[in-house]
Amino acid sequence: MPFHHVGRVDEIPPGRTKYYTVEGKPVLLANWRGVIYALSGICPHRGYPLEDALLWDHLVDCPWHHFQYDVRTGENY
Repeated sequence: MPFHHVGRVDEIPPGRTKYYTVEGKPVLLANWRGVIYALSGICPHRGYPLEDALLWDHLVDCPWHHFQYDVRTGENY
């Protein structure tokens, strides 16, 4: 996928996430300690959208069933 501008860094404060749709694909941006991570906006466990997902330390928490995975590696916890 080519580079796409979706927003400004200051729109995603540290410890927060923001959900976007880019070329029809859901994308979740997560700001952990000032580093922005771009992830699939779909939970890999059940396929639900990660809109309103929470960030607990370095873990994205699915708002549907609390499946958690590491923003740095994608590993499930």
